[in-house]
Amino acid sequence: MSDTGFRAPSNSAMHRERQLIFGGPGSGKTRAGLSLAKLSQQTGSTATFHVIDTDFAWERMLGGKEFGNLNNITLETVFDYDDHVRALTKFQKLIVPGDWLMCDMFGPVWDLCQGHYIEKAFGVSKTDFYLAKKKAEEKGNPFDSVDWQIIKSYYQDFTMPLFHRHQGHVLVTAGAKAVRSTGQWKDTAEIVNTYGRVGVRPEGEKRLGHLVHTIMLLKAGKSGWTMTTIKDREREQHVDVGVKNYGLDYLRKTAEWVMR
Repeated sequence: MSDTGFRAPSNSAMHRERQLIFGGPGSGKTRAGLSLAKLSQQTGSTATFHVIDTDFAWERMLGGKEFGNLNNITLETVFDYDDHVRALTKFQKLIVPGDWLMCDMFGPVWDLCQGHYIEKAFGVSKTDFYLAKKKAEEKGNPFDSVDWQIIKSYYQDFTMPLFHRHQGHVLVTAGAKAVRSTGQWKDTAEIVNTYGRVGVRPEGEKRLGHLVHTIMLLKAGKSGWTMTTIKDREREQHVDVGVKNYGLDYLRKTAEWVMR
């Protein structure tokens, strides 16, 4: 790890970031990651940011004036499950301590795992599978159900290397969806207890929060962006605190990252 620039207090596992930031459209999720890369480059750090871009957000913003001069980013734009795995495999070979591995956005990965399983098991798209299932049920002949253990295995095949099998930092993002505390499709008690106070939860697999140390909700308002802590291990908690630069306002002030 470089001994110059914006960086963690040490290269030990206790200072390795595992972060999930989530929020609605325009809440600053992609900007948070880009601000880290910009601050890193401005301060002379040798860290590289390896980014799995799922919706061309990074590609678009790197073409603008604010972040257009960044040269510390390796970017892979992905579409399906196989693309995600290929990008992750590539980045795992490149990452050194102090680097960042980012997936923006991570929420759709759970759905991609389901689609990947269906294509492999039944040879049809996810949409065609569920349409056939519906038609079979209407005829009184239930369609074969999916094997969730295999889907979970696909999910773990991506998440374990992403979060654990390298020595870099991790930041993933997710959209926000309403917490459902009542009704047929209500969320689990764990989800309600964790996210109920803010009314929204991250999109994607329900146990995503267990894979990270930090969960931060970002919101956009009339006076700028704010961050609210959902979970953070051994760090100060925030409620609607203003954030102009995620690196300075969270990593510098709260996580005690150094800059010299």
